Amino acid sequence: MQTPAEPDPARVRRAQRIGSVVVAIAALAFVGWRALAMYARSSPDSEAGTTVRRFLQHALAADTLALATLSASAQPTRWALSVARTDSAALREWAETGGRVSRMTRADTLYVTMRRDRSTTACPFRSALTAAMIPSGRRHLLVHLSATCPRGPTGR
Repeated sequence: MQTPAEPDPARVRRAQRIGSVVVAIAALAFVGWRALAMYARSSPDSEAGTTVRRFLQHALAADTLALATLSASAQPTRWALSVARTDSAALREWAETGGRVSRMTRADTLYVTMRRDRSTTACPFRSALTAAMIPSGRRHLLVHLSATCPRGPTGR
């Protein structure tokens, strides 16, 4: 019987270095992939903001059918159409730029707040638009819209 020969120490060290390099490359690739996935995915804030912006664009066009498909109650439609008549500049700014978007969730309701960057003739100060939305399948439907200025038909 032959006894196994001792492995060459140089080969062992080389194999260990290669293994360490492969593990390091794999770790860096994983971290890079996770970082890209985090930024590539659209954030919930932008998705919610996009829904509100689309709703406001349809209100500016007075497209009541599109408004009905994006809302779960009549209040957002009434409010948006009323504001489109009284201060379309404010509605247009929210619809086109949206300003800063923040969100908060309570139970099943998502609250999205959009702050305008400029004032308008009817609203000399910067105001915030708040939208309340509920989930419906893979999207959210608006159930309430309000702003500090301009005020809609419900007083808000």
